[in-house]
Amino acid sequence: MFAKVAHSLDRQFGEQVDINGGLYLPDAHILYIAQALSLCFYIGLFLVFLGGPLFRALNFKKGEELVEKMQENQGATIIGLMMCNMIAGNMLSSGAFEVYFNGQLVHSKLQTGQLPDLNRLQNMASGFLSRAA
Repeated sequence: MFAKVAHSLDRQFGEQVDINGGLYLPDAHILYIAQALSLCFYIGLFLVFLGGPLFRALNFKKGEELVEKMQENQGATIIGLMMCNMIAGNMLSSGAFEVYFNGQLVHSKLQTGQLPDLNRLQNMASGFLSRAA
C-alpha cells in the first residue's frame, strides 16, 4: 500500500514532495509478550515431539506425564500452540503507515488506526506546495 501511494504522489508532484514511510515496532511490553508467546510455541513443539525421551533420560516423571497428556491431545495441543504463534505475529505487526511531507507528519495510522486516503494526501501535498510557493 505504501509503495502504491508513494508512487502516485511521486508521479504527480515529483521531487517537490518528499514522502517517507516505514514499519514500526510495537511498545516494549507488547514485544515481550509476543516473544513469550513465540517461545511457548517452540517449547511446546519441542515437548510434543522430543519431550518424552528427554524426560525419560532425566528420570523426570512429571515431565513425562505432561508430554503424555500433550500427545494424547496432540491435535488440540498443536492448535493451541499455533494460536500462540499467530497471536505473537499479530502483536509484532503494527501495520504502521506514517506519511511525512517535507519532515512534517501528515498521516499516522498509529494515531488514527486507518490507512491514508490517496485523494486526501494529494490535496494535502497540493496545499503544502501552494503555501511554499
